[in-house]
Amino acid sequence: MDRETLYELRPAEFERLCVEILKTLGFESVQLVGGPAEGVDVIAQKEGRPVAVGVKHARRLSPANLRDIVLRLQANAYEAKELLVITSAAVTNGDIASASIPDLSSKGVSVRIFGRDNLLKILAKHANVEQAIVPPARNRSRRQQYALWLGVISGLASILASLSMSFFFDRQTQAPLNQRIETVERAIGSLKNLEQDLTDIKNDMVDTERSVKAMKDEYAKAKELEKLTEAQFDAVKAALRNRSWQQTVLNYVLGFVLGIASSLTASVIYSRWKQRRALAQ
Repeated sequence: MDRETLYELRPAEFERLCVEILKTLGFESVQLVGGPAEGVDVIAQKEGRPVAVGVKHARRLSPANLRDIVLRLQANAYEAKELLVITSAAVTNGDIASASIPDLSSKGVSVRIFGRDNLLKILAKHANVEQAIVPPARNRSRRQQYALWLGVISGLASILASLSMSFFFDRQTQAPLNQRIETVERAIGSLKNLEQDLTDIKNDMVDTERSVKAMKDEYAKAKELEKLTEAQFDAVKAALRNRSWQQTVLNYVLGFVLGIASSLTASVIYSRWKQRRALAQ
């Protein structure tokens, strides 16, 4: 195991790994207990002496954090004679000295600290310890990487396909669009003629009452023209809104693919961010 693989483990997986390491090192009656609030994560026996273990899965651990872990182990109710800190963070002798850990030897209590380098050395000697825990973490990391690349590639492919489709249909519909524009122009011209006809009818009605019948006929024609013009406008609007079923289907398919790709990518990114945040605490 290397350090990056170690950091692929989740906190619960790291605790289980620590339990297996303690068993390999000869500790007895090893079991997970309590949690962060209690200060003790694992209890065990070593040569008849009770041992309290604090497990901290983190990339970095300050001397102040190290001192706090030891003090919380010291305050536990297990009456341990050995306090053991196991962490995935790199801990140097300078860090231990800076932590100002109290000397408890006068009370018959010893303090030991296993940092990242100690763990990697132990795992190098006892490769079988990690077999039940590390492979699933490696597989999970690979799946996340594959899912991330799949999401990114699918998203890019969907965007490119959408752009290509838009270009293709724009070229296919260029000629019909020109025809629609001509139809609109003709409709506008008909409207102008209608307006002029209605104006003439109004003037005729004001000028004389003797041409009532003729004016009615002209007015009826104008109304027919108005209906025709409205029908032309409806046809134009329908034509402008018209979209082929192939384009509609492709739009829905590409939108669906893009949505799935975005969701997949976001899920992987959130999972990795959550894991890194847990290591930073």
